[in-house]
Amino acid sequence: RQWWVRTVRSALEFCGRDSYTQEEFDRFFRRVYQHYGSLEGYDRLPDAERFLAWARDAKHLTLGVTTNTPVRTMETVLPMTGHMDDFRWFVCSQDVGVEKPGA
Repeated sequence: RQWWVRTVRSALEFCGRDSYTQEEFDRFFRRVYQHYGSLEGYDRLPDAERFLAWARDAKHLTLGVTTNTPVRTMETVLPMTGHMDDFRWFVCSQDVGVEKPGA
């Protein structure tokens, strides 16, 4: 969650929106955090959907996920989008002790 707080603050500063109260930030942050914790925060790409359908049928392939997103994202987004069973292994940058730059 702290990574998200830092990211949202940085994005606001980058856009020149750095004069707000803590209460205003908390309200805005809650909306952003909830958005990316719901299906509304993600698009299903048609090409990716077709590839995953093809890969599910290809018995000789083993698919996995390597990501630099926080563990929370991987553990919630994949099941929420119905893709958890498409992958056999998962590696998150947090798992190996090398998180996103600037984290």
